[in-house]
Amino acid sequence: MKRMGRSDSFHDALVKAPMLRLSLPFIGGLVLARAFQPAWPWPGIAATVLLVLWFVQSGSVRRYGQRWQRGALLYPGLLLFGMGWQVLRQPERMDTLARQRMTTVVWRMRVTEAISTGRSTMRLWARVDAAADSAGVRAAHGGVLLTLVSDSGLALPGTGDELLVHARIDTIDRVPDPGGFDGRAWAASFGIRHSCFAGRGQWRVHRSATGFASFFEGARRRVSAWLEASSLSARERGMVKAILLGIRDELDADQKAAFVRSGTMHVLAVSGSHVALIYAALLWLFKRFGERTRWRIVRSLLILLVLWCYAGITGATPSVLRATATFTLFCLADMAGRTSGPVNSLAAAAFLLLLWDPLMAAQLSFQLSFLAVAGIALFYRPLMRLWTAPNGWLHYAWSLVSVSIAAQLMTAPLALWSFGAFPVWFLPANLVVVGLVALGVYGGAALLALQWIPVLGGVCAWVLVVLLKLIGWTTDLFAWLPGAYPAVRINGWQCAVLYVIILLLAAVFFERWRWARSGLLAMIVLLLTTWAWNAHVRNKQHRFVVYDDRDQLICAMESGRLLTVFTDSLDQWSERKVDTHRRAIGARGMNTDPVPEQLIMDRLVIRWLRGGDRAVPADPSADLLVITDDARYDAERWLSPVPPTRGLVLAPVVSARRRSFWRRWCMEHHVPVHDVKLHGAFILPIHALAREP
Repeated sequence: MKRMGRSDSFHDALVKAPMLRLSLPFIGGLVLARAFQPAWPWPGIAATVLLVLWFVQSGSVRRYGQRWQRGALLYPGLLLFGMGWQVLRQPERMDTLARQRMTTVVWRMRVTEAISTGRSTMRLWARVDAAADSAGVRAAHGGVLLTLVSDSGLALPGTGDELLVHARIDTIDRVPDPGGFDGRAWAASFGIRHSCFAGRGQWRVHRSATGFASFFEGARRRVSAWLEASSLSARERGMVKAILLGIRDELDADQKAAFVRSGTMHVLAVSGSHVALIYAALLWLFKRFGERTRWRIVRSLLILLVLWCYAGITGATPSVLRATATFTLFCLADMAGRTSGPVNSLAAAAFLLLLWDPLMAAQLSFQLSFLAVAGIALFYRPLMRLWTAPNGWLHYAWSLVSVSIAAQLMTAPLALWSFGAFPVWFLPANLVVVGLVALGVYGGAALLALQWIPVLGGVCAWVLVVLLKLIGWTTDLFAWLPGAYPAVRINGWQCAVLYVIILLLAAVFFERWRWARSGLLAMIVLLLTTWAWNAHVRNKQHRFVVYDDRDQLICAMESGRLLTVFTDSLDQWSERKVDTHRRAIGARGMNTDPVPEQLIMDRLVIRWLRGGDRAVPADPSADLLVITDDARYDAERWLSPVPPTRGLVLAPVVSARRRSFWRRWCMEHHVPVHDVKLHGAFILPIHALAREP
């Protein structure tokens, strides 16, 4: 009887998940292969040998106590299989763009996903399969981040469309600002190393798409057009598109910031929560027809049809496909009359999706989606058992609280590591916003269906506007409360320690395992020790930074927890850059000064050159020179005798012609050069710092 009472415990959720035990070593192999880059085909050969031995051993193991022999072969085999699969599917194995980049030819590309659409540009992921020039057509392979300038005479491309692009492909190598968005790492997580920018007249759709996503492209555009024709204002229409279709391009910066700071940004990404809402509504509707086998099959088939149609209309993005694949397993289990544990189904979905595309393991959206669902699967029922609500309304409220806590438990460490901040008011914000978004999803669907009916359409639009205003008001309220989004800085190892602490906490509070208390105490001591050491290292760190700004020169000097910014002016965009930098290093103070002529940093001299030859000092020697204007300098006279050992930094305000001259001179004289406009931010670590008096 005791075991029956714990059938939905944290312990049983793990024990009754054989796919979890198979998926973890496979995922571990994918991670190890990305970290150590083993040579092909050795992991594959070793995996094949171990799996063959496992198959042979499985036939000879008869007794229960000998099962460990199969596991001793199976789990290392799956680990090596994951390593081999990652190496085999690595995009660099087939990428030929590195040899053909920097040449302007006609590229044939196929759109794999539309990322965003702005007023004048569109960003997409695309795969190149051919290149054509005067010598003919030749094969080319590789992925690109494609940016298109909108052409009023051409329809925007969709997923699966084949494009002809006459432009240059270049490597994604811009250095991000401290704490800023790292476009290189983001693109690399999708297997993309190159980018392409095509202006008006440089691209056209060669062949329209065929396939799953393209089948729904017309419906997706019609839905968007219907919303344009509705009586909603631009602000509410943008939020409906974000909630229903995952199109966040029409949200303004303040709306996005409010959702981020309140910890509710996930409701604007069409993913597992949206698919779960549709699944739950359909399951509740169809369960009234009974539980006979025939009705279960019909019910599951109808649910699958609706879910996959919704996935197509929302653009068949990876997050929606992941969620739809997971709920497909639930439907298949329901059709077979078998109850599959949520952890087991989630692990099976992860295994199949990573088998299809191992690059997903490095994508933050994949990690957060699965960790959120894993948290709900592991902790939701144990949290619900902590309190028995006296009525239905409180039970519903407690279920929302439990879901929010369960999801946040498993996503918080990764979010802290990735974003360096924590939304303190996530619990009350999600308690209100998630419920309103659920009503918004259903209300948006009703508006699309009934907007052409004179009375009902107006009523639906009015109700939806009220819901959207409540969502916006709630996110604004929690986003700007005191201490709403404090900076919290951890590294990868501390993120792993936090996950161990969470699992040990669950073992202590839900399972009452005494041994977990000692482990929990040890992990907390380890976390605090590493946190203190990192703070000590941070306080001794000094760096010189030139920001990645294309329009003006902005420099900064880090001295422990003090940040000094050198610039003649700061606009709103630049202030955000500086604030991101300040939060990233945990600066306790910040000063803003005009750009000086010289800094001395632990015997390292940094000099800004401006005004031409007449302004050059008698002793122009320096370790690092920052060229700030288009004035002409006699480089042979001033720099050749004592060239700067740390090189030159070319400010973004310098013209393209002068920057080309300086890059050529530096190449001829073997002097390092960094062009901010081409290469992004310049970051120079140093050991000590002293401002010249």
